[in-house]
Amino acid sequence: MLKQEITYEDFNGDTRTETFYFNYTRPELLEWEVSEKGGMRKMMQEIVKAEAQKEIVDVFKTFLLNAYGEKTPDGRNHKKTQELKDDFASSAAYAAFYMQLAEDADLAARFINGVVPKGMAQELTKEI
Repeated sequence: MLKQEITYEDFNGDTRTETFYFNYTRPELLEWEVSEKGGMRKMMQEIVKAEAQKEIVDVFKTFLLNAYGEKTPDGRNHKKTQELKDDFASSAAYAAFYMQLAEDADLAARFINGVVPKGMAQELTKEI
């Protein structure tokens, strides 16, 4: 799980810093893998190889939003509902973080490594 502090300007013009949580479980990644023809990894490899910017942006947006959730105080759950995802996607925090990730390849790599289960990050980045 990645605990990420995001500083952003809200829609009232106030600067805020909040903590957000991002995570993928092995089952979530497996479901994504089998839902794509040839697998998620192959799809991502082909997109990167083709330098198809729209597809790269679409995949990254999906990857970011599907990783977002709210961690329960006891640490037992990372709730990911469509409502939570929609709320985050419409926030100024999302816009700020998305642009940080888009403009900083190292930050994007650290994000990917931070949200996938240990051991899977290296495997995924090697294949891509």
